[in-house]
Amino acid sequence: IERGRNILLVEDEHLLAGMVQDLLHDTGYVVTHADTLDRALQSVAQERFDAAVLDINLGDEEVYPVAEKLRAMDVPFFFASARGAADLAQDFRDHPIVPKPYRIDQIENLLDAALRGELQRSKADPRTAGDPASYTIEGFTYHFHHTYGSPPIDQQTHRVAPVEVSPPR
Repeated sequence: IERGRNILLVEDEHLLAGMVQDLLHDTGYVVTHADTLDRALQSVAQERFDAAVLDINLGDEEVYPVAEKLRAMDVPFFFASARGAADLAQDFRDHPIVPKPYRIDQIENLLDAALRGELQRSKADPRTAGDPASYTIEGFTYHFHHTYGSPPIDQQTHRVAPVEVSPPR
């Protein structure tokens, strides 16, 4: 993937946003961070983005107005949130969601897929039918086993909510 692509990161947790921004910058992305709905909307109005990573909850507001604008501009995006896929607004259930806490490689893989135009809902795999937390990227199907309200990280092992990956058929 060609790096130097302009990425919008909408995240209100400053420590997390700083880490993600630094790591993505180190891999060659140009990252614009917005921590509020207003700043994110201003950024979308002023800049052209190649892809976006959106936290859903921004204080007392939700990121959906930004998602609507990005979709209207044909900018690929996905959600990175503590909310589960079942809690996504109906209009956005066809967009991937990475549950927090996440690994940076999960974000990078989805960004790379988005920039290649390969970010899509899995409809062909019968195991994912009706499962809003399964996505296919480059033939691999990612099944995220995390729901809102359940612990996303095991306090004993410090393991993130499980992700099962099915190879291409």
